[in-house]
Parts: sequence; C-alpha cells; structure tokens
Amino acid sequence: MSGPRSLGGEGGNTIKFKVSAGLKRVIGRDLITDDEVAIFELVKNSYDAGAKKVQIYFDLQRIIIADNGHGMGLEDIEDKWMRVAYSSKRHGHEDYRDQISERRHKAGSKGIGRFSSDRLGENLRLQSRPKGRAQDVHVVHVDWDHFEKDEKQDFIQIPAKYSVAKDFDLPAEIKSIKRGTALEITNLRGEWGRKKLLALKASLAKLINPFGMGADDFQLDVIAPDEVDGDDEVREDYESWSDQDKEDYDFPTYNLVNGPVENFIFEALEGKTTSIDVFISDDGEYIESALTDRGEEVYSIRESNPFDKLIGSGFHCTLFYLNRSAKATFARRMGVDSVHFGSVFLFRNGIRVYPFGELGDDSLAIDAKKQQGHSRFLGTRDLIGRINVSGSDVQFMEVSSRNQGLVRTPAYDQLYQCFWDKCLKRLQHYVVGVTWPDKGDKNVSDLSRLLNDPARARVAEVIASLAKADEVEVLSYSEKLVKILDEKSEEFEGALKNLKVFAQAADNKPLLNKIIKAEKRFVEVQKSEQEARAIADAERAAREKVETTLQQTTEQLVEEQKRALFLTSLATQDLETVQNLHHQIVIYAAGINLTLTKHLEALQRGKNINKEDLFTLLSELSFKNQKVLSAARFATKANFRLESDYIQEDLIEFVVQYVEEVMPIFIKDIKVSAFTDGSSFQKKFKPIEVSMMVDNLINNAQKAGATEISFTLSASKKDKYLSIVVEDDGHGLSPKIAESDRVFEKGVTTTKGSGLGLFHVRQILGNMGGSITVDSDRDEGLQFLIVVA
Repeated sequence: MSGPRSLGGEGGNTIKFKVSAGLKRVIGRDLITDDEVAIFELVKNSYDAGAKKVQIYFDLQRIIIADNGHGMGLEDIEDKWMRVAYSSKRHGHEDYRDQISERRHKAGSKGIGRFSSDRLGENLRLQSRPKGRAQDVHVVHVDWDHFEKDEKQDFIQIPAKYSVAKDFDLPAEIKSIKRGTALEITNLRGEWGRKKLLALKASLAKLINPFGMGADDFQLDVIAPDEVDGDDEVREDYESWSDQDKEDYDFPTYNLVNGPVENFIFEALEGKTTSIDVFISDDGEYIESALTDRGEEVYSIRESNPFDKLIGSGFHCTLFYLNRSAKATFARRMGVDSVHFGSVFLFRNGIRVYPFGELGDDSLAIDAKKQQGHSRFLGTRDLIGRINVSGSDVQFMEVSSRNQGLVRTPAYDQLYQCFWDKCLKRLQHYVVGVTWPDKGDKNVSDLSRLLNDPARARVAEVIASLAKADEVEVLSYSEKLVKILDEKSEEFEGALKNLKVFAQAADNKPLLNKIIKAEKRFVEVQKSEQEARAIADAERAAREKVETTLQQTTEQLVEEQKRALFLTSLATQDLETVQNLHHQIVIYAAGINLTLTKHLEALQRGKNINKEDLFTLLSELSFKNQKVLSAARFATKANFRLESDYIQEDLIEFVVQYVEEVMPIFIKDIKVSAFTDGSSFQKKFKPIEVSMMVDNLINNAQKAGATEISFTLSASKKDKYLSIVVEDDGHGLSPKIAESDRVFEKGVTTTKGSGLGLFHVRQILGNMGGSITVDSDRDEGLQFLIVVA
C-alpha cells in the first residue's frame, strides 16, 4: 500500500483537475436562464465577428442565426470555438478589430456565449466559411444532451461531428451568404409563438446601440415563415383605418414579426421634448454638452474632464426628458408606453448591458434620489436615454450571470459619477427650473410656452448658473430663448441680471451692450410710471375732497351664482367702480404723456434716436394706449373694481361677456362671436390685459380682411387648463413668413399693421402662464390656439 502523495512541493508528485461533462450545463442552461438572453448572446458573437447583417430564422422545428461576419476555418473552430472559456476577444487575437474604427472593444469576452444555444435546443449545427477563395464550408454537429448522460465523464471526451460542404445549407427565405457563420438549433426546448417573437423583436431593438438598425452599420432581420399570414392581417387592418387615423398614427411596424429590427426612439423624440447630449472629447481633455428643447439648442458648453478613467472610453450619453406630450408621441410611434419600454440603457462596446434600463431597475439610483423630493428630481419614468462606453474587462466587466450589470471598478464608478454630475443633474436643473413651473408645458410638444418673458427669464437663470462656474465655457446659446425681456415684464429686472452674468462670462460684447441700454430704459420706464401714478393720485385726492358729501347711490348688487362681470345698463353702475376706472385711465394717459415729453425734450436737445430705440418707444406707447382704450370701454360696462390690477374670476365667462357685451359697442365691420361648452375656469388675471388680448386678435383679423371671428372656449378639469380656439376668415398667413411662429415676434406682421398686436398677445399670455400657437396649414383664414394653465 502506497503512502500519501506530496502535492505541489519541490520535486513532489502532482495531480490535475478534471473537467466534468456537467460543466456544459453550468455555463449553458444554468447560466443563461432566459431564451431572449440566449439569442442576445449569439447575436453578440455575430456582432463581434464583424458581421454587418444577421438573419434570425424561426420555424416550428428550428432556429437559425446566420451572419456575414469573418467566419471560421477548421483551425479556428478547433483552437478557439471548441476551447471552453477561451475568448480571442479577451486575448487580443482578432487582427480585424483594428480595422473597425467604432468597435475598439468586443461585446463578449468570456468565451461562453456559444453555449447559449444549449438553452434554446438540444442539437446544434454550425456552418462557417472564412474569408478566402474557393474554401469549403466547415460543419460541426453538437448534441448537447450527450454531456448530461454521465457527468463523471470528462468534458473533452464528448465528441462533436465534423464535416465539410461546398456551400451553406440554409432555408430559401434566408438570403445567401458567401462567408460567415450560421448556427442551426433544433429539437427546441420551448415554443416560439407570435407573441414571444414580437417580444423578442422588441427586445432586439434595444440590444444594439443606439437602439436598433443602423448602429455600427449593423442590421438584424427576423424571418418567420409561419407568421407571414399574421403580418398580412396587420397590413390589412391598417388599410381599413380612416384617413384621419392614418394621419395621426404611423403604420404599426412593431406588430410585424418578419422584417428588419427597427427602432425609432430618437426619431420619435427628436424635436418633441427636452434632451441633453454629453460626450468626452477624443483627446479626453474635455466634456462637451448640448441641451436641446423641442428642436432648439438652448446651450452648448465645454469643461475640463475630471474623470481620468474614462479617457479613451468614448463616453457618450444622450438623455431625454418625457413630458406628457412626449410620452403620448412615444407610445404612438413605438407601440408601447415609455415606462414599459425602459429608461436609461447602458451599452458596453456597442452592446446593451442588462439590466440597465429595464422596468423596475434602478442601477443608477435615479428613483432612489427622486424619493427624496418628487417635485425636485426626475425619476426613471420621466427619462429615456442611453450611455455608451467602450473598454476592456479590466475597466468595465459584466457580472458572470450576464444580466446583473457591471462589476464595481474605478472606471465604472467614474462612469456613474459622470452620468449624474454632467448629464442627469444638468437636464434636471433645466426641466425643474424652466418647464415644471409652467403646468401647461407638459401638454405641448413645441416651444410655444417658452417664447414668453416668464419662461425666458427662467432660461436665463439656468444659463447664468452655468456661466458662473469658472471651469465652464459657453460655446453657444439660443438667441430665440435667451434674449432681453420686455421692460414691462415682471421678471425683467431679475432676468437682466442673469443675462448680464452670462454675457460677461461668455465675453459677448454685443449682448452686453444691449443689456446696458435695456437697464437704462428700465430705469426711465420705472421713473415715468412712478410720476404717472403720482399725478393720478393727486387728481384723485382732489376729486375725493369735493365728493366727500356724496353718498353711494346704488346698493351693492346681490351675489348670483354666476357673477355678472359686465353691466347691461349704465344706470346700475357703481360710482366707486367708475371712479376707479377713471383713475386707471389717468395713470395710463399720464404715463403716455410723460414718455412723450421726455423724448421730445431729448430731441430738442439735439439727441438722435435710432430705429431700434424708436421702435421700442412706439411699442411702449402702443401698449399703454391700448390700456387707455380698454379702461375707457370698461368705464361704462364693468362691474368690478380696478383698485388692484388683478381679479379672481371665471376667465371663460369674462371673455364671453366681453365679446358679447362690450365689443359690439365698438366693433361694427366684423362679426364677433363666442362659444363655450358650459365649463368654467377660475383664474387670477388682469382684466385690462385680457381685454387687450381679445382686442388685438380681433384687430389682427380686421386688418387681414376678415368678416367673422370666433372664440371657442373650453376647460379641461382633468388636466386643469383652458383652451381658446380663435378662428377668422381673413387672408391667412402671408407666404413671406417662412416660420409661422415668427408672427408673434416684435415688428413682424402679416398685414399692414405695426407687428405689435400679436407680440403683445404673447407677452400677456406669458404673464398669465399661457401660450399661443398658430395653425399655418389652413387653406384660408387663420386659427390660433391659446392654452392657459
């Protein structure tokens, strides 16, 4: 009997590990626990093999994955494919990888993805032909169940059959390939019905960065002959849709099994919502960011890159914020709501890493932060996007279970921090600070609600906060959104300070000069308004001294269920109401007089006035004069006091009564009507300015030759907003105006007017938390849509 053997010592005996045939199951079905993941692993292999096209074929008996990649010869099959846990990708033996500029690293690197076929079926037939002339197709047959008959048997003792063929043996539905690899899996372990195939196709659309066909010139096609009839039914159903439905909804390609794997996520959201695009420059020195809101680039900046582990990684993040309108657009285009589609996806070396982005996944701790304050932070339900990064296993290593994300490495920690500091927080700062304060913004897919002074003031504040940081360089900004506000705006002073900070940081001398002039004008306007109020107060005091013996001759009106905002008879007018209206007229008239006097004196002193200053002056006078006209109309009809600028009333009832009770007295050559569905909308507003808004819209229609104009008002209780549709039968939008939205800019006109009326309308609505857009596609007349939240 022999004694014990010495292991591993100097000059001692040794023993060797033996690999059980059961290893196949451990790295096959036990590791790949999901059919979709198994398909993904095999597609990854095709991607890493340089394939530009992969065809995935399904019928009742088999699955075939055929690619036009580099293929393998017998030597490759024996030394690489048949060698368990060997990866040429990890060991750097793939010469061709340097020829593919965008694929600096490979998606897989563990050498076990090939065993995914065991998850799908019992038998595998591999056909492969490498690049070269007149080479045979190498064929390998593997029966995975042979590995499970006796797990004490050595892994390497299980044989695989090898043969050669002159060409690929593939179904007629698969487009022929000259070189590449085809995996045919038979004796399937599960059924692949239509529902499962559609789910797979939807998941494949999220596999390749950036979300589908076209990434890295890589295309996936699904071929399922048994589902052709089902696809035809989808097409026939679409043909039965009404023309209106076809106009509103795209053809539902997501309901077709056969065809290319497509994903329209960026196309569906581009120009419809707010997004930020962040990437590290090729030299790794800078991080560059651009924030875009509904097609308009708000700003682009550059700053030093503090993340040394991400240099050379190609870090690139695109993040979309989804408001209610964007979510509706997404669901219509993608056939699934954004929440179930996923949130922020991570792509390593061009291939998606699970479970990032999956419903319920919070690998990036987005929802954990949102729980600290729902009104201050964005959550996964508010976001869709992707992070793209390249690197080796040392930098970014997938967890062995293949669907549990990445191992925590220094590079991954920096990726996480870069995402938070430079991507999510920047987008969040803008959304929470600019769009969320406007409750109605969530329902629109354009910039209409940002083109008013309150919104522009919020944009200025966001950009100024960026400009204050020493390391941030502002490369560009939106002149459409970042501009000097009207002096009458309540936000003017604060916004001007923010713009000044930004202009100084960006060394924007033209903007700085405009700001200095605007500051000067603001001081003058404030002084004129103070003097006007002083004159009006003095006049009122003198009148009240004379009228101290007068008593109110009319008893206070009994409150009714719906208060009459405008009286039908002067005899019932409240004396104090008339006095207050008269007081307002004096204020406005005095302001006009002081403004004119000041500029006349300046001209007499020989001071010249340029075109821009003159236009600003006339705009200011026009606005004040409109207030005089509106107050004069109220003087005989209004049943509310104007001691303060605001009243809290039903805005719908106010507009209807103003149109029906007041306008007929002053408007004779155009028919004005108002319609309502009976709803109400309580709102704090300035009656003078709302009447000015109505006056300007009617005046605009008159100048366009309209004979009729209507106001249709309705309130949405669910979404808490008021919509007003204003339609006229005039000449419509001038063909000279290429962008319809420009009609609201100062000085732009479609008639022979001053170009101030619609500009004032937008300013008034902006102060009310409202917006106005124009329908430019009408054959005749003009239609405006007003939304007030």
